[in-house]
Amino acid sequence: MRLIGLTGGIACGKSVVGRFLAQSGVPVCDADALAHDAMQQGRQAYRRIVETFGESVLDGAGRVDRARLGRRIFDDPDERRRLETIVHPEVRRAWRVWAETQSAREAAVVMVPLLFETKFPDRWDAVICVAAPEPRRKQWL
Repeated sequence: MRLIGLTGGIACGKSVVGRFLAQSGVPVCDADALAHDAMQQGRQAYRRIVETFGESVLDGAGRVDRARLGRRIFDDPDERRRLETIVHPEVRRAWRVWAETQSAREAAVVMVPLLFETKFPDRWDAVICVAAPEPRRKQWL
């Protein structure tokens, strides 16, 4: 099986390309969805997030409030790296497990925003980088 990385910046059309590929019969795994899943209550990443950032990043039901956590980490590169060291290994493990389930397929795609910036070192047979002009991205955003 060929493992293809699909990447690009925010609001550039990665999801549109991912849906097109999925509708064409290519299995597509969304790393963002895996990251959200990793932060669910009871998961290892959830426990480490609470240990690292405290209960102030939780909502009233005890779930990780991604908006609150985002405000905290996006303005502080050190905090962002701390979160990445918690979540990224879990996401990598999850998509590798997913890829193994696709081994009989000719190709499978993993959608990874900022694949190069986050230095995901997987073995990619190809990488598709989606781009769009800034005015269009602002419109979509």
